[in-house]
Amino acid sequence: SPFGVNCKITNSVNTIMVQDNATTNALTPAQIQVLTMNNTFSPVTSGTYKFITTTSLAGDIVNTNNVDSQEIVVVDTTQMNIRLSLDDNSVNGAGLSWSGGNGGAGMEFVPPFYPCRVKQLHFFIVANDSSYGFYAKVLASGGPNGLPANILDSIFVPASSVTINAWNNITLATPIQIDSGSFFVSWNMGGNNITLGQDINLPISNRSFEVLGNTWAIFRYRQTQDLMINA
Repeated sequence: SPFGVNCKITNSVNTIMVQDNATTNALTPAQIQVLTMNNTFSPVTSGTYKFITTTSLAGDIVNTNNVDSQEIVVVDTTQMNIRLSLDDNSVNGAGLSWSGGNGGAGMEFVPPFYPCRVKQLHFFIVANDSSYGFYAKVLASGGPNGLPANILDSIFVPASSVTINAWNNITLATPIQIDSGSFFVSWNMGGNNITLGQDINLPISNRSFEVLGNTWAIFRYRQTQDLMINA
């Protein structure tokens, strides 16, 4: 049967900035419907916000999964250089490091305007016990199932240039212009025991990916962790 959906956006102190309600059509199992709310979010203050969706189906016998949230980051678009970040700049997870040393991770970023130019990449490295480097990559959107398409740039960072417990900043030789959609930034291990920082403080962006070999997939902990990759 049709059911109600409430969407609201709250600020860092949980004040509701905007909210609206809609009702779905009758849906079959696994059917997807896109809802467009009439009220729009027009922020005037930069910072982190939370987008909360609540569904209300009468007679739902499992209502523990009816609320979901996603992080929204508002940036100041009057600035010439804007850092896109979905973490809170604090390391509070165990860190990500794949056994075998040939894995990686990625984050998806949606620019606040078009065109934009990607000039720098940032990776917080928390450990490098075996002294390996890593690859920093920028990838285009448009791949199958919301995954990346082609690689736009790839830079190897040698172990001698890796700093632990700090942001490692890589400047692209040629800035990459993004004219539409999103782009992806990936961190690929150069060997065992190099570890990327994680942020587990809420809210979570749900825009993280894992890279095993050359295969991308949704990060298995994307609902509870953000990976410390910025652009």
